[in-house]
Amino acid sequence: MDVNPQHIGIGTAAAPSNSEASLTDRIDHLLGVALTSFGTPASEICAAYEALQPLVETNPSPQLVEVLLKVARYYIKASNPMAGLAPALDAEKAARSVGQGHLLRKALMIRGVLLMDTANLPEATRALSRIYVRA
Repeated sequence: MDVNPQHIGIGTAAAPSNSEASLTDRIDHLLGVALTSFGTPASEICAAYEALQPLVETNPSPQLVEVLLKVARYYIKASNPMAGLAPALDAEKAARSVGQGHLLRKALMIRGVLLMDTANLPEATRALSRIYVRA
């Protein structure tokens, strides 16, 4: 599947606030396709993540957390755990802002897995143990 970031509305300009939900919907669709077919180039996933980053601080939502976790899972599947750390950390931050425990547990789990894959066992243990502290 050939998806240009411009076609899904994630060029260099930030999306207007009234279309943030639409932006996350389009990126969610792109990531769903990427996770199932693995035909989407990493550059498009990177562009999608860059479009989502400002929303972590300005407009965190449960949907944003889920989409960020899809970005992180994409990098797990692509055997590039270092690239997945930033989206996983952003998902954790957004989940804390949203205040939904199940999303925070998912974010901590994905982040812990990525940290294990990068051989950062102390931080992985810390992230994974927070799941049980929060439960």
